[in-house]
Amino acid sequence: MQQSGMANSERKTLIYRARAGLGNRMLSSVSALLLAMLTDRALLVEWPDVNVHDVFCEPPGIDWDYILWREEMEAKGLGGYNTWLPHRLCLVDDICLYPPGDSTGSLTINGAAGETPVLADLVCGDIEQALTHQHVFLTSTQYFVPLLFANPVYAAKLNDWFPNGRIAHALLHYLFQPVDPVTAAVDAFVADAFVPGNTVGLQIRSAPIFYFMPGLYSSKDDAAASITATMATCVDEVLPTASEPIVADPATAKLMVASMHADAKRSLVDKYGDRVVLYGGATAKGDDLSVGDTREALVDILLLARTDALVASPLSTFAYTAAAIGRIKPINIHVDVPSPWSDDSILEPICRLPPANEPFPEPCLHANTSFDMAIPMPTCPQAPLPAFLLRAPGLC
Repeated sequence: MQQSGMANSERKTLIYRARAGLGNRMLSSVSALLLAMLTDRALLVEWPDVNVHDVFCEPPGIDWDYILWREEMEAKGLGGYNTWLPHRLCLVDDICLYPPGDSTGSLTINGAAGETPVLADLVCGDIEQALTHQHVFLTSTQYFVPLLFANPVYAAKLNDWFPNGRIAHALLHYLFQPVDPVTAAVDAFVADAFVPGNTVGLQIRSAPIFYFMPGLYSSKDDAAASITATMATCVDEVLPTASEPIVADPATAKLMVASMHADAKRSLVDKYGDRVVLYGGATAKGDDLSVGDTREALVDILLLARTDALVASPLSTFAYTAAAIGRIKPINIHVDVPSPWSDDSILEPICRLPPANEPFPEPCLHANTSFDMAIPMPTCPQAPLPAFLLRAPGLC
């Protein structure tokens, strides 16, 4: 990653700023790492609101923190996030590359400047040729690895690097080695509360469907209640009748519940009693990414990754991250929603059990789901996506 022997002032860099929740940050960091590798740039990472060193060990060759570069960059007039130009170029909405520059500069590719939902030149062409600036800022909440695999310029190289898929699994383990106290907490909880071969993870996250489908739910707690009820039906009616065993005994399996919603956790405790195990108890959890909250969220992700089966909330990067770390094929629940968010003519199962012969799926790119069809996706027919990146909208 680093270009040895080259002074910092001469090195080409991709400066990635993490945003949103922990799952978003971890998955978009994987995407940033691949983009930096493909464009031969040093990767610098900034995690606002929390000191990443308090949560993760720094991986070899990665500079988590670009804080030390700020003075040098500002001295050169490159500024920072508060002085970016209003112009930006986006791979898709919410995956944006910002050029540094002065008040008159802008980044132009084939004459296209300003905000654009999709630039096929970036998604289907040589990104490094397009990004001529020495320092390029990236901000994203998305796992945009499928876009890179769809790019015919990089497809062969990426398939050579990852012939069997497992991109998120490999790079999450490389980038995000937890600090010792987190590892110790996870190991101790698993030893004390899990039953080997008979522990199901329930990940209840309401924000994605609440925000993706405005007006459908009155609050995130209302959405969480709907998800929780559907998960309970999945546990009671679907898991025990699976043609291929999911866990040793679905009727007695421990249920490791990870959620910010206190009411959801309490309702499951009321229903299942001591089958439910909770790290940190049944209280509500914050989402402000203080060090304590981030560590607790990371423990929940790593605990879900250690379960024998994972029932996942729709569109949740938290679940994607846990499933990728643990190499688990998630059981995706279906929340019954009206059109225009779903096709009323299709009868969806309560939850979908992954077939044994199905490849381990990569996390979803939300911009390519039926929940956001307003974002046009470029077509790169020269580089068809490998099977592990193909996921129907209902599987996200």
